[in-house]
Amino acid sequence: MAYIQKCLSPLAAIIGSEDTRSLTSKNNLPDLAALFSPFGDPITSNVTLRDSKGQASVVDNFTLRFKGLNELDIFDYQQLNSVLTEPLPPLLHGNLKVDLNLLKQSGVGIEYEDFERYTPWYTQYRDYFSLFDGPSEHETFNHPIACIFVVTTENPDPVSTFSLLSSQASLPKIFEKGFMDKNFLKHFLLIHEEKSQSQQNPEQTLIALKKAFGLNCSLLKLSGKENLTELRDKHYYDYWENHIKLQEGFSKAVVKSADENLISVSEKDEQILHGLHFSKVDINNIETFVIASRKGMAGRLFSAFSRSSKSSVQPKNSLIDASGKFMYLSDSSEVLQRKLADYSFMLRDYVFAYSIYDSARKLYQNNEQASRYFAGSQEMLGFCVLMTEGVSKVTIESNFDLAVDTYKFSKDFLYETRCTALFFEMLKHKKFHRDAPTLLNKMTGESAFCFLTESPIMARKYAFFLVLAANRYTKCLQRAHAFRCYSDALNVYETQGWTLVEDHINFSLSRQSIHMGDLVSGVNFLSKLMRSSRQSPKIQAEYLKDFYFIYGQLKSIGKKEDMEKLKPLNIPIFIDKSTIISLSRNALNSQSQNDERTKVNDEHWELLESDLVEYGYNKNQAIKKNSSNFSKIVSVKQAVNILTCAVGESVFVHLEIENPLQVSITLSNISVRCNFGSIPREDEDYNDGDRSNLILVERSGFTVENIPDFILGPNERAKLQVAIIPKQEGTIYILGVVYLVGGLIPCFKSLKSAKKNLNKEEEFVTPKLNVTLPMPVLDIEILNFPEKIFSGEIIKLFLNIKNNGNRGLVNLKLKLSHPSFFYFGSLLDVDQEEYVYLENGKNSEKFLLNNNLNDFSLLSIKLPTKDLKSASEFEDGVLMPEQSCLVPIFLRGDRMGKHTFRFLFGYQAEENETPANFRTFKFTQNLNVQPSLRINAFTRPSQRNLDEFTLGIEIENLQNFVVLIKQLSAVSSKWQIKTVNGLFSRIDNFKFEKETSPEHLVSKVIESIMYTEENITIYPPPLNFHISSLSMDKVFTCSENPFKEFSCRSRTQWRMTSLSQNYNGLSPEKLRKLFTLYYSDDVDLTLFWEMPATSSKEKKRLGHQYIMGINLSLQSPLTEIQSKFLGGKNMEGIPESRALFEQTVREKKTLINTLLKSKSKEVSPLRIVFNVNENYFHDFIKNGDCVLSFPVVLNNSSSVRSVKFTLELLSAENGSNLKVMIWSGKNFINGILKPEEEGKYNVFATFASPGIYELNRWKLSVHMLDDNGNEDKGNSGFIQTPNLNQSITVHNRIDLI
Repeated sequence: MAYIQKCLSPLAAIIGSEDTRSLTSKNNLPDLAALFSPFGDPITSNVTLRDSKGQASVVDNFTLRFKGLNELDIFDYQQLNSVLTEPLPPLLHGNLKVDLNLLKQSGVGIEYEDFERYTPWYTQYRDYFSLFDGPSEHETFNHPIACIFVVTTENPDPVSTFSLLSSQASLPKIFEKGFMDKNFLKHFLLIHEEKSQSQQNPEQTLIALKKAFGLNCSLLKLSGKENLTELRDKHYYDYWENHIKLQEGFSKAVVKSADENLISVSEKDEQILHGLHFSKVDINNIETFVIASRKGMAGRLFSAFSRSSKSSVQPKNSLIDASGKFMYLSDSSEVLQRKLADYSFMLRDYVFAYSIYDSARKLYQNNEQASRYFAGSQEMLGFCVLMTEGVSKVTIESNFDLAVDTYKFSKDFLYETRCTALFFEMLKHKKFHRDAPTLLNKMTGESAFCFLTESPIMARKYAFFLVLAANRYTKCLQRAHAFRCYSDALNVYETQGWTLVEDHINFSLSRQSIHMGDLVSGVNFLSKLMRSSRQSPKIQAEYLKDFYFIYGQLKSIGKKEDMEKLKPLNIPIFIDKSTIISLSRNALNSQSQNDERTKVNDEHWELLESDLVEYGYNKNQAIKKNSSNFSKIVSVKQAVNILTCAVGESVFVHLEIENPLQVSITLSNISVRCNFGSIPREDEDYNDGDRSNLILVERSGFTVENIPDFILGPNERAKLQVAIIPKQEGTIYILGVVYLVGGLIPCFKSLKSAKKNLNKEEEFVTPKLNVTLPMPVLDIEILNFPEKIFSGEIIKLFLNIKNNGNRGLVNLKLKLSHPSFFYFGSLLDVDQEEYVYLENGKNSEKFLLNNNLNDFSLLSIKLPTKDLKSASEFEDGVLMPEQSCLVPIFLRGDRMGKHTFRFLFGYQAEENETPANFRTFKFTQNLNVQPSLRINAFTRPSQRNLDEFTLGIEIENLQNFVVLIKQLSAVSSKWQIKTVNGLFSRIDNFKFEKETSPEHLVSKVIESIMYTEENITIYPPPLNFHISSLSMDKVFTCSENPFKEFSCRSRTQWRMTSLSQNYNGLSPEKLRKLFTLYYSDDVDLTLFWEMPATSSKEKKRLGHQYIMGINLSLQSPLTEIQSKFLGGKNMEGIPESRALFEQTVREKKTLINTLLKSKSKEVSPLRIVFNVNENYFHDFIKNGDCVLSFPVVLNNSSSVRSVKFTLELLSAENGSNLKVMIWSGKNFINGILKPEEEGKYNVFATFASPGIYELNRWKLSVHMLDDNGNEDKGNSGFIQTPNLNQSITVHNRIDLI
């Protein structure tokens, strides 16, 4: 009964000003409602109430609820969903178990107080469902009967603040719906903290408030109390603790903080607060705070009802909102009558409330739209009956059934469920226990499917109610029904990640299965509990114990087919990415992972291995032609998937396992299941034999290691290795790992790895060992490899190569994942420095460079001879067993970011003629490249010469220390940095034959591919590069290694990236066959920098940054081939596509589309320069007007097309600040220029007076011509106008005398 009275108690709204937030926030309370709630839930002193006849009665534990005014809202499904599901997992298991035998012997049933202990999960659900409710239009229990407005003395103007808070405009939007009464009691509370810095006198402020708002004003003084013992003795301490637990982010520590910092209410203050909360609930003041008897508020309600009934014009008393829901307005007689009944019920005058509810029920009964109102009245009639003595069960059931059925008819399933839950509480209170299970089963079973009728469906609530029903079915021994409900609920929860709910359901399903005699299903459900979970270690230990016991029972009585139905056990967890098959025992413990190994599920290594075998060995036939040691590798696929080992050489399977449980598990007889010669069929039985207490287990063709016992602690991750020792040549297939869990349960973990076949379909491949004759074993280490460097920085390292095998190591090759970061020197370059200075103070140099797009990711590493001397250029060395050598490596931060470098080494054995004479070694290193400089460069055509450009460079230091700029170098076949002013100019006397230019060669290769089916590869001649440098000190040479190799690698990386973006339909191999590394007008800039050492322990850092992609040609480099197919010309000669050459056809289409739709902006090929001086002198007095002649040079920069032009000389524009100049003579110059032809013309201008004149007043019209000399209709031409000023100064010669 007390629970119903608490749920349906009066509600007082509360709202505070902005200054009250500091009062709650500094005390770790969410709002004012949390501050005042403990003083009304319940009210500690007895409350005197009067019934409808005026008779007084003393009531204890009277409850007054508080809620924020702005928090009033319609019942929210999503809020209910979160309330129901989030607190559920920790409360799934009760602390007590019902002892049926004890209850039968004692003959005493469970008391009402024990219900909550046996089903704590349902108790929490009931509390959230019943207490966290919003206002509804059909009842007034959650409508505020009064509102308390709170302001502190920290407010500068409390009177104005109270006026603003209490105005109608401050009410929340829910009052605009019309079903809530806006005319409720208003009370004004002023709070004063004694430690406050406010200058206001609280007593005088209270007098001012009473003058403004009447006597409904109170003053509450708060003072801090440091004695925590006194505060804990108060009843509101426990309430705050429990309330704060329900708020996110609060804990007991917060409560303690609140105790220390929050108010400690003095005895006087406590009386004021209590007087505010319950003294006004007395029947004499009921009209002003809660509700009145018939004389007070009730009389006004009835008089309002009478007036509305007798009025000749009936006011509008109802409406239908936008969602189609019917509701009565707050001033309608129907709502007033229901409000009177609700207030009487809250004041515990149940007899009077019953009569009013019955009267209201009759009003709603005749209105089909008011079915919800009718159901609510019928529900309250039942509660009033239950609150009185001498109630018959027939009356209870009739009221309950009618209320529930009407709620169901009105599709109000939430209030139907609340009604059922509250009726269940009353039945328990009345000790009608036999009727309670039927009621609860009806609620949990049928109501679960009601949630599926919502739109959208409420699947999680549906599953929760199924669990409740299954629990009841279990108590009623209806195990089949319980199993069904649990199974349906599991289908919802298993995809949500709620491990506690899943564990509870799986454990319940296992119990139901075992009781029904299905041990196989029981074991399978228990196996699902063997995983990481939030269960306590004690509960997990019980799960594991039950699992061992049930499995033992099944093993002793089960059949073979039953054992085959068992699902694999997932303990321990194998970390697949750490599974390695290696020739070294310490592969997992190496920080740099410096061991040969085969990683499961790693496609990156497979791609590197494929290229290494195909291009490094199979296609390389020029290695020692007279030797048979370098025979062709059998195939790419075999070389990639087979780990080669020698007879008697141990191979280690490295495993990393993790225990997901919080309890220890015991593993025994851990070994590797292998098969020699072939893979056994899946249906074939494999006998691992008895391996107990054995260290080595002999098998046919090999010996395998066995680990007898291994204990894995709670949540422990461990590493272990199992050795395989081959005994004869052949193939060993590694099937997986076998072990026992708990010494009882045999388990198998497959080591198959997922790979993609030629059809890009995923297939699983079994790892295998190719056992051959004795082989070398490579061991690699990079000494002092840094964790981070700066972008562009160069560091010298050393690669330590060692042969740990028993055969000589030859033909060492390397495949790199990041070739632009590394340069591998020779054994002779041990003393090589990062940079080499240019001799004799020169600032320019020349060198020949191969213009092919080479693949720098594949390298051959020269080894020393047998006497440990360096091998010559044409001699192959041998690294003998137990020997090592150092190879210098230069590392450069080519690109910023975090990088994982993969080094794949391939090598062979000396004097071994077998086809499987091949091994790989995988090696990884991590590097973080941090930014150093941000560089931007631009070029502009020069105004004084056609063959010059102005260069601008913007440099930004991205670090907080000094960076010195040492040198700027330009690498190009045509252009050089000529002066300190930074002008690009063509090299003097430079002449490039058209037939040998890179552009012409690329165009011819593409044209040949277009018209023929031949697979042509470009073979450009080496380019003669000119390097010009501007240095602040000594000049670094750019023609020596390692700089030269780094430049080629970075240029290739940039070039391949650029070509891949433009020709995304072509493979990298095809791009290397079609294009060159450089075009004729390409220019690469290099900026050298130095970071001085910051301490004596450090050394200075050196590096350089590239600025690539500068092309000083006005036309596209492939203009020659583009012009042939522009506008669809010359397409008829291209062969028709054939299915046999489908790939070739696609490549042709990609080339044509890219050439015709070039991403570069098309510009005019014609360049113009006025060769003028800055100053001219003329005697205007003696000679009159000044007439000057200016040479004009026009140059056609196109190498394949002629142009037709018209140069128009324009008059001065009006409004110009410069003096007017008049062009004299011809104002139009027309002509045709052939490819790379230059034309010179003279123009004349007349100057009437001395001054500054602007010469750039012209317009140049350009039209492209086809091969026949006609204007190209596919090209609209170009209009050029000057974009820079070019002025001259004409002086009067007399002025200079």
